[in-house]
Amino acid sequence: MKLNISQELEYRTNFVIRLVTQFFFVVVQIVLIETYFRFTSSIGSWSRQEVFVLAGIFRIVEGIFHILFHTNILYLSEIVRHGELDLLLIRPINTLFLLSVSKQQWYELSTIISGILFLAYFLPHQSVGLWLIIILFSILGLTCLYSIMLPIATLSFYMSRMTSISSIWDTISKISRFPLDIFGRTVAPLLLIATIPSRIILGKSGVGDIVIQICSSVILFGLAYLFWQYSLKRYSSASS
Repeated sequence: MKLNISQELEYRTNFVIRLVTQFFFVVVQIVLIETYFRFTSSIGSWSRQEVFVLAGIFRIVEGIFHILFHTNILYLSEIVRHGELDLLLIRPINTLFLLSVSKQQWYELSTIISGILFLAYFLPHQSVGLWLIIILFSILGLTCLYSIMLPIATLSFYMSRMTSISSIWDTISKISRFPLDIFGRTVAPLLLIATIPSRIILGKSGVGDIVIQICSSVILFGLAYLFWQYSLKRYSSASS
């Protein structure tokens, strides 16, 4: 991890440009939300303030995912094809863990910071307890996002090249920053990334949502890990 930070800082101009770009995307999102609410007072049962809170939660989840997992998970097919996975398999540490955090994108810290600023400004009542709840359910949302993307990336073991995974990620990223419960059950797994955590944080839901979020996070990760383990056993070394 220290090596990745050093590598990022070696190219400081590129690092700064990426930071500025991320803040530009924040401005674009704010403009989009504000423009939408010029013509309506709510999205489903969500007010303007609540939509910004949801956007903040998603940006925190997205930022952590980008820093730790994005490059490694989304480009698993390239890692497999170029034989880089072989180097991880021979190390005495869990292969999935090594793969997941082998490269980081630290410029995405700006995404997390913008999410925290959204929450600091738009959450009506704040306390240490509430921020602990935010941390907990952001981690659970991140777990669900990771558990959704990992099985898709794992299909790389069965296909020579996975070119559509970036498009899938872009779609998930674009729609999950808005209230997905207005679509009903058609997008049920994506509700777990930011919509349900935001409802819990805003006090818009009861014990049922809390149980669903916690249980779903555990079950989704368990299923994703089992599929990964099964697929890894079928993996044939790139050198063979």
